[in-house]
Amino acid sequence: MLSYEPVGGEGYGVLIVSGRVESGDFDTVVPLIEKDIEMHGRLRLLEKIEKFTGMEPMAFVRDIQFGLPLIGKISHVALVADAAWMRTAGDLFGGLFPGKVKTFEPETAEAAKIWLKSAA
Repeated sequence: MLSYEPVGGEGYGVLIVSGRVESGDFDTVVPLIEKDIEMHGRLRLLEKIEKFTGMEPMAFVRDIQFGLPLIGKISHVALVADAAWMRTAGDLFGGLFPGKVKTFEPETAEAAKIWLKSAA
């Protein structure tokens, strides 16, 4: 499941990935993220991945269709993941992303928030 908490007073949006991601999850999340980008220009994003159990194949396609056009509009991503392999993937693929990506363990989620708040 995907959910999104719009940019608030802290200055960043929160994308939560929990369990299995379904294609229909994007119907709710995408308009909210697009609205935040429209309002703020560039987006700082806290992505929390909790107990990820996989993605429906069409959800993977929708993720690419949605994500690629917005890649230059997200300036910072703080990736908080409970699975070590996801943090490793974030570190590896973060170099391909035009914005800044930093990974965090769940125990250091507060540090992720501080990093996003101080990002310029």
